[in-house]
Amino acid sequence: GWRVRVGASPDTFRGQTQALNSDLGVEIFITDIVYNEKNILLRKVLVKNISNRPRIIKVFFYHQFELYESHTAHTAFYDPRSQALVHYRNQRAFAIGAQLDG
Repeated sequence: GWRVRVGASPDTFRGQTQALNSDLGVEIFITDIVYNEKNILLRKVLVKNISNRPRIIKVFFYHQFELYESHTAHTAFYDPRSQALVHYRNQRAFAIGAQLDG
C-alpha cells in the first residue's frame, strides 16, 4: 500500500507530501506553495519510477473551477506559448501546465 508523509517547511508557506508505494514501484512528491501577497497557489507534482524496469506512468488531473460562485460562463483555452490550459472569468485565472522529464 501507500506510505504517505505530509510536512511543511518551517517559517514558509510551503507544504510537502511524499507518497511511496513499493509494490507499484512509484514514488510521488507534491510541493504546494502559497504566495502570501496575492491569491496564488503553485503545485508541483513529481512522479518517480523506482522499479528497475522502464515504463510509462500516466498522471491524470481533474478540476472543476467555480469562479465567482458561478456554475456557468467559464472560458478555457490552450496557450501554446506556455503550453498550459488557461481557465478564466473576469479577474480570475488558472493556468495548468505539465512537463515531462525523462
